[in-house]
Amino acid sequence: MRYRQEQGFTIVELMIATVVFSVILLMTLGGFLQIGRTFYKGMTISRTENTIRSIADSLSIDIRASQVAVATTTKTSASDNRILYFCIGNHVYYFMRGVIFDNDPINNPKNDFGLRRGDVTSACADPISPGNSPTNIQELLGQKMRVSKLNVTCSSIAINRLCELDIHIAYGDNQLLDNPQADNALCKGATAGTQFCATADINTSILRGGSS
Repeated sequence: MRYRQEQGFTIVELMIATVVFSVILLMTLGGFLQIGRTFYKGMTISRTENTIRSIADSLSIDIRASQVAVATTTKTSASDNRILYFCIGNHVYYFMRGVIFDNDPINNPKNDFGLRRGDVTSACADPISPGNSPTNIQELLGQKMRVSKLNVTCSSIAINRLCELDIHIAYGDNQLLDNPQADNALCKGATAGTQFCATADINTSILRGGSS
């Protein structure tokens, strides 16, 4: 009787094959994770830029419709000295500078609104004082966003109709930002979760309404 010689893999060959397969699997997984981070980073940047453009558009419309020099001074609410506000025409804008609009307990300090715009029917007044509540309130920020800087400066000279608009907003939890309450809050460079952090700036000039 003749015995057939059978060949197979040695334990060393199996171990080498397993290591090679594991390396390929880890590289593939790393690639998928990087694609995911890039996707979410792009979505975060896009959301932040769309929001700041929307805010700038709202302010621009109000400035162009205004017949007088407006918003040269940002006022502090007497009812809550953390809240800043200013009026343009028949609209009031109010916010907390550098404070995130969020309900997540991980973020402190935080606020239950971001940047609001409402209608006023009389002279510019503290929007959160009793009896001064604006109507048709709109929230201009999304969750996890904050106003780091918002300045609207118009010349007090009647014939000078040029207004300067300077806005900086940031998206992301407090721990993802360097100096989250600063005017120029920026994302930390080497922190886990930076795909969920973004900032945007707009600095432009707008002609207010009125005759030349």
